[in-house]
Amino acid sequence: DTAARFAAYADLVAARLGDRVKLWITLNEPFVHMSLGYGTGLHAPGRTMLFDAFPVAHHQLLGHAMAVAALRARSGSPVAIANNYTPVRTIGDTDEDRAAAAAAYEALHNRLFTDPLLGLGYPEGTVDDPSVVHDGDLAVIAAPIDVLGVNYYNPTGVRAPREGSPLPFELVPLGGYPRTA
Repeated sequence: DTAARFAAYADLVAARLGDRVKLWITLNEPFVHMSLGYGTGLHAPGRTMLFDAFPVAHHQLLGHAMAVAALRARSGSPVAIANNYTPVRTIGDTDEDRAAAAAAYEALHNRLFTDPLLGLGYPEGTVDDPSVVHDGDLAVIAAPIDVLGVNYYNPTGVRAPREGSPLPFELVPLGGYPRTA
C-alpha cells in the first residue's frame, strides 16, 4: 500500500510540476532510510529491526518503480534514483573478516538497492522473508531508469563481528567524516 501511495504522490507532483522539473529523483539514499530508520533506529521512525528490515528495502524499490511509471506518464524529463555507495575495505585477514566484508556489508549496502534495479534480483543472503516479494515485483523494479545517482562519502572498514554481536559484521571507522557512537 505504501508503494502505491508513493506512486500516487509522484503522479500528483508530476501533474503540477512536470513541465518545470528537469530531472526527477524518486528516492535519495534509500539504504540510509532503511538501515538507520528501520535497522538501527538512529533516524525516524526509530525502529530497531536489524536485518528484519528487508521489507523496507523492497517496498522502497517498488515505490520507486511505480513512481517512475507515474512520472513518465506526466513528464518527459529523465528519472533517477540516488543511493549512497561505499567501497568496502576488509579489516583483518581471516576468512571470517573477508566474508563479513564481501557477503554481509557489500551485498547489504552497495548491492541491495542496485542489483534489482539492473534486473539482477536481490543479492544472495539479503532476502530474509521471500514472501514479501510478489510475482512480478522484480520486473516492475527493473524498469529502466535514465540516471543512477551515486552519493559517495568515504570507504567503510568491515571485519567479522565480535562474539555475541547480533550483526554479521562490525564497522570500523577509516577516516573521512567523523562518526559518532
